[in-house]
Amino acid sequence: MSISIILAVILITYGIKLFNLSISIDNEAAIVSADSIYNAWNSMGRIGLTFLKKVLGVSVYNPYLAIAFMNVFLLVTCIIYGSLFDYLLGDLHIFPFLVFSTIFVTSPILAEQLGFVMQSVEVLIGMCLIGISIFLFYLSLEKNNLIQLLIGILLAGLAFSIYQALITLFVAVSIGTVVLYYKKNKPTLRNALIVILKLIITFLISVSLYYVVCFIYFRITGLSKTDYTGDQIGWKTNGIKESLRNILSYLYASYFSKRIFYNYNLLISTILISISGINSVIKKEYNFIYYIVIGSLIISPFLMGLILGGTPSVRTELCKVFSIAFMNMFLVDSLDFYKDNVIKKYMLPALVIITLLNQSIVTTRLYYTEYITNLEESSIATKISNEIGQLSGNYSTGQKVIFVGRLQLNRNNSCFKREDLELVGYSHFEVSFSVVHGSYLMNMYMNTLGNNYLLPTEVEINNLKKDYDEMPSWPSKGSIKKVNDCIIVKLSNE
Repeated sequence: MSISIILAVILITYGIKLFNLSISIDNEAAIVSADSIYNAWNSMGRIGLTFLKKVLGVSVYNPYLAIAFMNVFLLVTCIIYGSLFDYLLGDLHIFPFLVFSTIFVTSPILAEQLGFVMQSVEVLIGMCLIGISIFLFYLSLEKNNLIQLLIGILLAGLAFSIYQALITLFVAVSIGTVVLYYKKNKPTLRNALIVILKLIITFLISVSLYYVVCFIYFRITGLSKTDYTGDQIGWKTNGIKESLRNILSYLYASYFSKRIFYNYNLLISTILISISGINSVIKKEYNFIYYIVIGSLIISPFLMGLILGGTPSVRTELCKVFSIAFMNMFLVDSLDFYKDNVIKKYMLPALVIITLLNQSIVTTRLYYTEYITNLEESSIATKISNEIGQLSGNYSTGQKVIFVGRLQLNRNNSCFKREDLELVGYSHFEVSFSVVHGSYLMNMYMNTLGNNYLLPTEVEINNLKKDYDEMPSWPSKGSIKKVNDCIIVKLSNE
């Protein structure tokens, strides 16, 4: 019954992705030039991601297949984490399991991550591997089985090589499982310290394994490593004071729902978890280590922001997706619904239901926005390609095309505004950091629709600057012009 409910929630939330294919940002590169994006992933240290693509036989990107399996692995992820929680608690009731699973799968943060469909299945597999790895850790503790522990370390290392943000997920899941371990076993101070120390050592070995494998890979292949994650660390670029200000701004936005991806559940569940911890202190239920773990649980949604020293990309906040779902599950499982207490009996279930509805509405609206954006940009692409065809005199020509500036789409009133979005829901015509970057991105997108356009060199683009500076913006007459052997499409002066 519970699996059917979760599956229904997944299909309601992600059904528009399954039945209406959209080409979102970065997916165009996977379709047109898969090798280039795989090389980029490898240079970032995501060698496990490209490894899985080849092992699973999906190196040729198929968006429909990816979306179908994305839905499958969403369900599998919930089952794995539910099994882990059930093992640690001894008996996880259906309602807490449903609370975790439904809040988890409807998260707008997770939706932003899965909007990058070309890597969505592999990221979910990585999340599954994290759950299995920690499951094996606790099994190895109980049975003193070194083989299970080693397998868990290998799986965690593989997960980190798929997507580095999964490192913070491992930490968040570890914190959550220690809370459950305390709840069931009420360990002595010594036993609690042993479990936590072993878990930390396991984590450090897993991370070290990942970095060692990456080092060996780069030495063998000779591939240059890009500091993709390092470049985002504000502590290095902004200094301590500015980074602390950015973190406070990030906390404020997260707690007080200042972005479409956030809601007040995090604030309320944090308050309730804190009250629960204070109540345990008064009753002297646990030793002091438990309260340190509870404090860590409260901090866990912000691990990525704390590491980077500011607001991270929403799609990397997988630790926050897990922590919010876990805190709600923990609260529901911990409170006695059969006592005559209004807060316990009615308000917490109401919080869960409101959160579920809110997240479902935001996530489906986000994907609806992406769908409408895709329809509008496809219409624009058709108009532009028709004009290019008239200028070149050949439908399937390998014509060099330069795109200058960017074009803000209209969408409709049911869509999110562009300023509300991060990347999912953006049009390819709206993203251009430079003429070279915009030409690359927009040419890639046009090519997904069957247009065989070529990307001019940076020298060719710079040589034509005077020409495109003087051109009007599309759709004005003269906004698409052939100069030498290149066609210039002037979208704006930006």
